[in-house]
Amino acid sequence: PQDVPCISYARDVYFSDSGKTSDSCNEGEEDSDERQRKKQNQIDQQQSSMTNIDGTYAAEDIEADTVLFTEHNMPDCELHRSKTNPNCQVVELEDEKTGESYMAVVSMRCINAGEFFCIIESDDEEEEYSDEEEEDWEEDE
Repeated sequence: PQDVPCISYARDVYFSDSGKTSDSCNEGEEDSDERQRKKQNQIDQQQSSMTNIDGTYAAEDIEADTVLFTEHNMPDCELHRSKTNPNCQVVELEDEKTGESYMAVVSMRCINAGEFFCIIESDDEEEEYSDEEEEDWEEDE
């Protein structure tokens, strides 16, 4: 695994590929969920193929259940959020030596090189944001 995550890049250019490419993270048969995820990734890439995007992405292929970073070494960045295609999650881990718990970001599935780290968008975040918006509106009145 990588020690230091790559933080951002300026431009990406995507070319359609009519041939099948080798994907080291996905060996064997694809199921319908995997086809749907790939289709959504292609749509996302087409929609953002020539824009500046800030984010943290994988510099190399990462296997599922890999600790990407912990609260002790997390870069100063905001992770992308997705309801449909998250690839990592925030979990609580325990230090085997001290018994102390700490938070970490762990891959939920195989993450291909160049793919942004993305955590699931929770309903709590939306409700919290809505409450803050409502308070701002009340202050403005």
